[in-house]
Amino acid sequence: MAVIASNRYVPEAHSRHVMEVWSSSSFLPRLSARMQEALLDRATVRQIDAGDLVNERHAGAAPHLVLVLDGLLRTFRQAMTRQVTVRYVAPGDVQGLAETIRPSGPMRSQALTDAKILVLDHLTFRSLMQRDSSDAWIVAEELVALNHQAVELLSENVFLPVRQRVARHLLELALRQEDRIVVPATAADVAHAIGSVREVVARVLQSFKQDGLLAGTGQNFVLCDLAGLHTAAMEAVDKSHARRH
Repeated sequence: MAVIASNRYVPEAHSRHVMEVWSSSSFLPRLSARMQEALLDRATVRQIDAGDLVNERHAGAAPHLVLVLDGLLRTFRQAMTRQVTVRYVAPGDVQGLAETIRPSGPMRSQALTDAKILVLDHLTFRSLMQRDSSDAWIVAEELVALNHQAVELLSENVFLPVRQRVARHLLELALRQEDRIVVPATAADVAHAIGSVREVVARVLQSFKQDGLLAGTGQNFVLCDLAGLHTAAMEAVDKSHARRH
C-alpha cells in the first residue's frame, strides 16, 4: 500500500462538482455559513489511486479531515497481519472528525478505488467549532451517528456467520462499471474487511461462484446474481427471526 504524495494536490476546491457533493450529500451544509466559508477557502482537492493510504500517520503528523468527492475508501484497524474494517467512506461522507478533535489509536484509511477527496483544514475546523456551540452540536450529532454505524458493522463482523458477512460486504462494495456490477477486491481484501482469514473467505467465495452468484476477473469480483447474494446476506437474519416466532 503506497502513501499518497503531497504533489498530487489539485487546485479546484470551489469547482461545481465539489459544491454539489458538499451541499447535497454531506452534513457540512448544516454548519454555520462562517464555518463553511472558512473551510472551503482553505480546502484542497487530492486525487488518490486505488490502494493508497489516505492518512498514514507518524509522530507529529497532522490529522486528515476530508470530504470524499468520488470513489470509495475504507477505515480500518490493524494488529499484526490481521485487519478489520470499521467504516466504508463514500462520496458525501466526511472522514477524520474524531481524529481532528482527539487523535487516538492506529486508525488508517485506504482508497478501495481511484478516488478524489477534499482536504479540509483541521486547525480552522477546531478553532471555529470551539467558538460556536451550534456548530459543535452539529458535529457531535454526526459523531454519534458514525459511532452507531461503526458499532453495527463491528457487531455484524462478530456475530454473523462468515457466509453472511462476505455476502453483505460484496453488496456494500458493489460498483457499476459499464454493464457489470463489480467489487474491486481480492479474497484477502474481503477477509481483512470482515476480520476473518483469507482461506476461510476464499472457500465462501468459491461456493458463491459454484452457485452462480459471483465470477472473478483478476482484482475484481463480478456480481452475477444480486438477488441471490441478497438472500445469502439475509439468511442469518431470517433464521434468527424464525427462531423467535
